[in-house]
Amino acid sequence: MKDCLELKRKLVNIMKVNDFINKLNHILNLKTTYYSVSGGSWAKWNGVAWNFDCVILIKAVLWGWNENKAHAHGGANYLSNGVYDDDANNILKRCSDVSSDFSKIEVGELLWMPGHVGIYIGNGEVIECTAAWDRKVLKSSIDSTGRRSKNGSCVGYWIRHGKLNYIDYSKNKINNVDTKENIYVVKKGDTLSKIAKKFGTTVDAIVKMNNIINPDLIIVGQKLKLHTFTYKVKKGDTLSKIAKRYGKTWQEIYANNKNVIGDNPDLIEIGMELKI
Repeated sequence: MKDCLELKRKLVNIMKVNDFINKLNHILNLKTTYYSVSGGSWAKWNGVAWNFDCVILIKAVLWGWNENKAHAHGGANYLSNGVYDDDANNILKRCSDVSSDFSKIEVGELLWMPGHVGIYIGNGEVIECTAAWDRKVLKSSIDSTGRRSKNGSCVGYWIRHGKLNYIDYSKNKINNVDTKENIYVVKKGDTLSKIAKKFGTTVDAIVKMNNIINPDLIIVGQKLKLHTFTYKVKKGDTLSKIAKRYGKTWQEIYANNKNVIGDNPDLIEIGMELKI
């Protein structure tokens, strides 16, 4: 722990959590492939896709990867910014506030299981590069027990999480999006679909965040954890652009915000706050 804190003091550049998550979301929308690093082709454009593995994805971003196809590593400079070349098991040593309690996890934290890592991006979702499903950078799900899944398929459990000492977590704000964790108390007449619609989230996200076994059975007085996201529209935004950035469809965002946007989904105003 002392070594981690000393490293943090010596860093030339500590990346803001919003910049970190934005970069990962950007990579998520690119063509990528799972590349088990054994040579010098890490984070490189191979002519078809970008080469990453679980930990190279994180280190490349911290080393300054900028999608430069002409650069050997996409613009990433090895060992820059004081970031060590740790493998998936040792990078956890560069974290503080390490815990196995997944009910208390912040956006941007490292997730760890033996031999594999990912980054929590909020709303019960994780960005990781893995061979477990589609052999690429993808978005998976996590619940309050650490269960790791995608489209209902479970592949193991995350064991620990922690704050990377390379990242500044002082502002939990992502690309103009405020993230908040709310506790909702179920009342008479509630269903998960009604609650999800009210808070601009999904039934699946609520089920995963609260480890609900039967989504049709919730009890009056039951406390549910909800992650909600509010995006403030800026110049040049469209629903399609916002949706692409966060892995949704413009129809989903419009449906969650019709009361704010009105009848014309093509007409959104600067400063308008939308539920993501």
